[in-house]
Amino acid sequence: MRPFARLRAPRFSFHRLTDWATKDEPDIADQLHRLDELAVRASSVLTGLRQRICMQLVLASAGHLLSLVDARARHEAPEKTAEALQDEQNRLVHIDEYFESAANGQAQIMYFAGMAVVAGLLGGLSAGLWLAVGQRGLFAALIAGSLGALISVMQRIDDRSFQLEHDVGRKYVLFLGGVRPLLGAAFGLAVYLAFKSQLIALKLPGKAGPAGADPRFYALVVLSFVAGFNERWAQDTLAAATGSGGAKAKPDANDAQPNAEAPARPRPGV
Repeated sequence: MRPFARLRAPRFSFHRLTDWATKDEPDIADQLHRLDELAVRASSVLTGLRQRICMQLVLASAGHLLSLVDARARHEAPEKTAEALQDEQNRLVHIDEYFESAANGQAQIMYFAGMAVVAGLLGGLSAGLWLAVGQRGLFAALIAGSLGALISVMQRIDDRSFQLEHDVGRKYVLFLGGVRPLLGAAFGLAVYLAFKSQLIALKLPGKAGPAGADPRFYALVVLSFVAGFNERWAQDTLAAATGSGGAKAKPDANDAQPNAEAPARPRPGV
């Protein structure tokens, strides 16, 4: 017996040997096959309490469907069994919706964890180089851009409009989350350099400020934050500055979604 094996969380799976009972009931067999698929996805993607809840819902629905086979064998009223089958189909849609919500929630946690780790490392490294080398504008732009990306995702999560492709695995979602602050930092730095070099003409505050403050520096930091927060704005700004924008392309459905975000999947049976 492996050490610490008892400390591992239990794994739930769904296995049935009922094809012989449903060979003459294709409508019920189809619903059971959909439950098989949902159980595989739930046991592979979900963890903890949500996995247990989803698997219990699958087991309950499978039991109800098999009871309809017995009801037809007893020659009960066809209208009654048809109505019960429709109820189970609606319940299966509800189970699938619960799975999608739970899986997306867990993927968001992994995505945010990757973002937080990379943003923290990037911020610490930039702050250290700021103190050691100077060039506060460059490193402040990196920090502001990564923070902008972080706040952008947090806002989307709070609005419940942030959908992720959760079937790709936790490590890949973690990796995608780590890429997001790097993109924000890159856009923040690019926009900072574009304004600093006057490649983009914008009236900024003067260099001298009250009590020795530098309003121009803070204005550029704000622009770097906005670049990380809104990557589409940063891309359009840089394209306009370099003259590579050309004709404005037609808006794409994915433009309103952040990187690594996946469009919502159609619900089965809908």
